[in-house]
Amino acid sequence: MNVEERLSRIEERLSILEKIIATKKRLSEASDGLDIEGLIVTNIEKIGPQDLAVLCLKMKPKQTKTEIANMFKEFGKAHGDWFNGSNFNRLVSKNIVIEDGVNENKVRLYSLSKSGDKVTAQKIIDTLKEMKS
Repeated sequence: MNVEERLSRIEERLSILEKIIATKKRLSEASDGLDIEGLIVTNIEKIGPQDLAVLCLKMKPKQTKTEIANMFKEFGKAHGDWFNGSNFNRLVSKNIVIEDGVNENKVRLYSLSKSGDKVTAQKIIDTLKEMKS
């Protein structure tokens, strides 16, 4: 492997690390200083998929369904075909989740609505905090 190839690989790895750091920073800023991730991990068995989807969007807005499903996997939560049916769409129809543009691949992005963020997500977080104490 020549120097140019090695430099290219190092630049690729650096880019990946920068994305990870930026994501972690956004997650901590979006959570308003709360350890939402810790609350989820501690109570994952008690959290239903609908609530987990809301919390995933609270931690990181503007995600595709696939990205949210990947967060489910990261938390060790099985979701089966939950995203393929009307389950996720129910959050949209209740205006808890809103369509928030498309990504570079023209796939829909989703975020919490104002009421989804300030009311629904907060109720879930408060419930999880009570379980913790």
